[in-house]
Amino acid sequence: NAKGKKGGDGEGGTVTFALSRPPSHHACRSRGSGGCLLNGPAIAAFRALELGASNVAILDVDAHHGNGVANCVQDETRIRYCSLHEEGPE
Repeated sequence: NAKGKKGGDGEGGTVTFALSRPPSHHACRSRGSGGCLLNGPAIAAFRALELGASNVAILDVDAHHGNGVANCVQDETRIRYCSLHEEGPE
């Protein structure tokens, strides 16, 4: 679900929040990975930019790092990505 709220960004625009599951965060730009065919967070972030958002933040909370999101958004400076995940095996 996405919710919009006027103001809050310093320019009187709309601030939107989306909470989604499953994460689909392993799919990369050119291929599916980790059981994920499409990368929902990256698709939504780029769509938000197309619709006029000046910046997008993605907070990914899951047991695994969202390598696909990182891959998809690494060259887009208007998208900030943070992954909170479990530490890998030692």
